[in-house]
Amino acid sequence: MIHPLWIYLITINLITFCFYGYDKYQAINHKSRIPEVILHFLAIACGSIGALAGQYIFHHKTKKLTFQVVFILIAVVQIGLIIWWVIRNRV
Repeated sequence: MIHPLWIYLITINLITFCFYGYDKYQAINHKSRIPEVILHFLAIACGSIGALAGQYIFHHKTKKLTFQVVFILIAVVQIGLIIWWVIRNRV
């Protein structure tokens, strides 16, 4: 049985990846876009790996400095929390 946390992480990252692809498609076709706050929210919701993959596979939001700064801060905080959790639970 797969742990529910793994199901959540895989799902949120796939959704985030798809949102980046859809937003890139919309940008190319000059159509309505997904707000950046939604893309950041998906990263905060543990979709950072999907966001990073979407940025580089779709070449999306990689040159927008303000977007990248916020994304990097989100990723650093998440990495810090993971390190804290691992250290805290080492017994």
